[in-house]
Amino acid sequence: MLTLALLLAGFPGCRTEQGPAPTPGPPIWKDLTPAQWRARQTERAAKVLSLRAYAKVKVEAPKRKVSFSEAISVARPASARFDTVGPFGRVISILATDGRTLRFLSPGERRAYLGRPTAENLGRFLPFALRLEDIVEVLLGGVPEPSGAPEVRYLPAEGALEVRSVNRSGSVTLATVDARTLDLRRLRIIDPPPAVAADLTYGPWMPQGGILFPESLAIHVPARDVTMRVRFEKLDPNAAIDPALFVLPSPRGFASIPIESLAPLPEENLTPGLAPDAAPSP
Repeated sequence: MLTLALLLAGFPGCRTEQGPAPTPGPPIWKDLTPAQWRARQTERAAKVLSLRAYAKVKVEAPKRKVSFSEAISVARPASARFDTVGPFGRVISILATDGRTLRFLSPGERRAYLGRPTAENLGRFLPFALRLEDIVEVLLGGVPEPSGAPEVRYLPAEGALEVRSVNRSGSVTLATVDARTLDLRRLRIIDPPPAVAADLTYGPWMPQGGILFPESLAIHVPARDVTMRVRFEKLDPNAAIDPALFVLPSPRGFASIPIESLAPLPEENLTPGLAPDAAPSP
């Protein structure tokens, strides 16, 4: 009997009194080099050229909260479009840029706002003010492109890596990534340094079309005390998007208004035209 037990213990998968051997997990990248990190991000950028998505969005600010749906289209190198949809499928607004011009259409006001896609102008219509290149990278599941070698350090208490990069766009990012999977957990965008433009927190990463994307994304803007929570319901990476989608003509009968002529918006800026969520019952 003892001989039989010893023989069985020598075969993989045979259960002994000690139980099956534990399955080893992915390796810990505690010695990840800056070159390896950049290579990983470059590989992802080459794989993900565009994204069409549909999401449920909730924006929370000190004075009010709003919920809406968002059709999102982005394409490299610097094209983005956001169609905000309210109750009963009503289009509240459309924000689009091809990297050269920025257009914001407000059907309810019958106004078309026109200008350049600067971070300041984008921040007039979005809860956050980020550079266009950084917005595109974030929505494609990556990080802004660094201008030099990033700094990488291992955080054993968190089981994570911290990567600090000075970016080509002019911003600085501080990324916290899982030390085993290298999936993003958090991303801080500092722009202009040392001011924190946004803190992003990522939900679980799931495969979509053979590419990993987060199920959800929370964007907190300290300067405005605003948090934007995005829950993706549909993701279509590398969708074929007509470049004309990012260029909005001014509809007939709409007043054309230069964006730069607008006064600065309140710090609690939320998407124009949206009614606040109903207050909770006492």
